[in-house]
Amino acid sequence: MRKTLFLFLVLLLAAAAPVAAQKTPLYRNAVGGRLEFGYGSWVGVSWKHLYTRHHASEVAVLFGYLTQVLAAEYHFNGDFRKDPNFQWVLGLGGAYARYKRNFGPDDFYLRPIAGVEARFKGTAINMGIEWRPMFQLTNGGSNTLTRFSIPIRIAF
Repeated sequence: MRKTLFLFLVLLLAAAAPVAAQKTPLYRNAVGGRLEFGYGSWVGVSWKHLYTRHHASEVAVLFGYLTQVLAAEYHFNGDFRKDPNFQWVLGLGGAYARYKRNFGPDDFYLRPIAGVEARFKGTAINMGIEWRPMFQLTNGGSNTLTRFSIPIRIAF
C-alpha cells in the first residue's frame, strides 16, 4: 500500500511539474531599447518588470527631435496556447513630453498599448511590436492614432 501511495504521489508531482513551469513569468526584468515611430520618431531605453506571468510595469525614457518623453505604463500579458514564450500585451499608461525649444508648454498623454512580445527560446532576448496611440490631455488635446513601437530588450 505504501509503495502504491508513494508511486501515485511521484506521478502526481511529475505530472504537475510542467504546469507549474508554464505559469512562471517569461522573465523577471528586461532592459533595452525601444524605437517608436508614427508622427515623429522617438528612440530610448526601457525597463520592464513582470510581477507575475500576466502583470507588468514598464518605465521608458525616449528622445526625439527636440523632445524628451518620460513614460510609465501597466501591462497585462496574456498567453497564446501553442507557445509559452509568446504573449499578447494590453496596457495603459501615461507620458510626459518636454520640449527643448519653446514649441509650447509641456504635454501629458494617455497611452493605451496593444501588441505581442516574445522571448526567444534559449536566449535572453525579448522583442515585441506594439500599437501605442497617444491622446493628448493638455494644450488642445490633439490625438495621434498611428504610433507603433518595437522594443528589444535583454531579459534577466
